[in-house]
Amino acid sequence: MKSTEDVNRVMETYADMVQRICFVHLKNKHDTEDVFQNVYMKYLLYEGSFESSEHEKAWFVRVTINACTDWMRYLSRRKWVSLEAFGEESVVLDEQSKEILEVVLKLPEKYRNVIYLFYYEEYSAVEIAKILGKKENTLQYLEEQRRRQERKHYYRKSYRVLRYALAAICVFLLAGAGSYSVYSKPVSYISIDVNPSIELGINRFDKVVSAKGYNQDGQDILQHVPLKNISYIQAIDRLLQDAYYSRFLTGDSKLVLTVISDQSDVMLQKINGNDSFQDYGAVTYSSDTACMTEAHQHEMSFGKYRAYLELSQYDANITVEDCHGMTISEIQDRIETCRGHNKENTQKKHSESHKKHHLEEGY
Repeated sequence: MKSTEDVNRVMETYADMVQRICFVHLKNKHDTEDVFQNVYMKYLLYEGSFESSEHEKAWFVRVTINACTDWMRYLSRRKWVSLEAFGEESVVLDEQSKEILEVVLKLPEKYRNVIYLFYYEEYSAVEIAKILGKKENTLQYLEEQRRRQERKHYYRKSYRVLRYALAAICVFLLAGAGSYSVYSKPVSYISIDVNPSIELGINRFDKVVSAKGYNQDGQDILQHVPLKNISYIQAIDRLLQDAYYSRFLTGDSKLVLTVISDQSDVMLQKINGNDSFQDYGAVTYSSDTACMTEAHQHEMSFGKYRAYLELSQYDANITVEDCHGMTISEIQDRIETCRGHNKENTQKKHSESHKKHHLEEGY
């Protein structure tokens, strides 16, 4: 039986690929998740060894395809799921990509396997033959038949456009459809606040699996800056390097990052060690899920809400509605001003107490 370390390694390395193969065959989320778990259970119980990483990858491809075939035979069904079934998915495809996705999913299994392995995993015909257990000339024949079927639907579309669209399909399969619980479940969260307020959900592999803007500026940025399926450090870098986002980072603005995680110390250390982050003199905080729950009830990022809670300790008259209309810089400035006044008052009281003590000693 494989160790926990081995399972975590192959989960991070091959989970995306296994999930995509499953969806290409099974066409729906729930069956994909079931077969996904079966494939990794097979790996857990597998007692053999692999000669190389390519051998290991080919094993996962072959086992996944066979598991899908067994699953469909067991269920005795071939169910087509329309794109409308994915109404809440995060990735939006253009009409051309939707049409091609529908065509690919409707192709017979023997064509779908060849398309996926050739176009996305970039296996050669010889390599595909070994994985699928077919002769090379048989694969070439299947590929030619597949192309003929596609030409019936898209005779006006060039081969180059088709290949680009197929790549877009694979991105869709990776980021949206049939997502599985292990990869898609956030275990940590980062709130990035300037005036745009953006929250990121981070999975156990340090990859961004959700992104939401909590004001109009944040929503506008997420329309053209993709942050999912990259590490949270890469996501932060991508934001800071974006021209539209950078216009909010003026001389008097403040960049504030707030982290919620069981590993917040580790995450904050990585973030603070980022050169791009340091260039903006940003500040970091940690928070908790209770704060996030309250923040979302007020339609506010938990980073900005944490700042509101701190400000309310100094100013009892401040309200959440007031902070909704303020940038994080304005809130932070108010906090620093209040801290300064509080410090002055404390020092003044201490000085007066000290003078009174000396006067009493004089008597």
